[in-house]
This record gives sequence, structure tokens and C-alpha cells, in this order.
Amino acid sequence: MKQRPIATMACQTRCADPQRSAELHNDMLRMLRWAEGRFSDCAFAEHHVSGDGFLSTPLQASAMAVGSSDKLKLNNCAILTPLYNPLFLAEQIAFLDLTSGGRVRTVLALGYREAEYQVAGRDWSSRGAALDECIAQLLALLRGETIEFNGTECY
Repeated sequence: MKQRPIATMACQTRCADPQRSAELHNDMLRMLRWAEGRFSDCAFAEHHVSGDGFLSTPLQASAMAVGSSDKLKLNNCAILTPLYNPLFLAEQIAFLDLTSGGRVRTVLALGYREAEYQVAGRDWSSRGAALDECIAQLLALLRGETIEFNGTECY
């Protein structure tokens, strides 16, 4: 069986012009369809408050890719975990896993840009502890366990 190469597609989808932004999102979908059968993997990264135009919603992009491909392995590279509610993140990861037949992988990361924490209202100085806590809660939820989050039992 011939092994397909890995591709990293940099999906720049944000710009000031709404019409052009819509075109860029449609281009991303066309690129995914083109990559199907040619490559083995595709990666999505997360960027916020940056002028690079890169994708800010890798989990949603993966959901779109799941619906438009049957073979591509999809990688959410560097999900800025402390910026997420662990319950909502667990639900999204589980959804992607179930609907993709296990083709989606998610890399949990700390992030390196203070501006992303500021805009999310998160404390930059405690991001390491926040990452550890979120990962522990996330893994418990994905194992089917109940956690307490903001005074509420979540499962």
C-alpha cells in the first residue's frame, strides 16, 4: 500500500472584507476536498488577535473536514486549552472523535501570546496551573467521570 504524504495546510480565513473572508472559508473547504486521497494528514492551528489571518476555530474546521473527507487524519495543533471551558472542550473533542471514526487528534497547548489571554479574560501568570487543571478535568470528562466546574457537577 502506497503511503500518502502528510500535508500541513495553513488556512488563512480572516480578513477585514467579509466577502473575501467568506471566499477564504470556501477555499479551505475546496483545499480539504483536493487533499483527500493525496495526503494522509491535515493540521489546523489556533490563532487569536493576530494580523496573520490564520484560523481562530480549528475545532470547527475539523468538523467541516470530517464532513468533507473520508480518509484524511485531522490534527488540531495547539488548542489553547486554558482559554476553554473544559466541559465544552470535552464535548467538542468527543463529537469530533465519534463523527470521524477516530481520525481527529487534538494537541492541548499552553499558548505563548499574552494578548490571547487578555482578550479571553484569563490570567497570563497562572496559565501553567490553568493548563494542568483543564487537562485533568478534560481527561476525567472524556473517561465518563463527573467533575465539579464552577460549583456545578458536569459529566
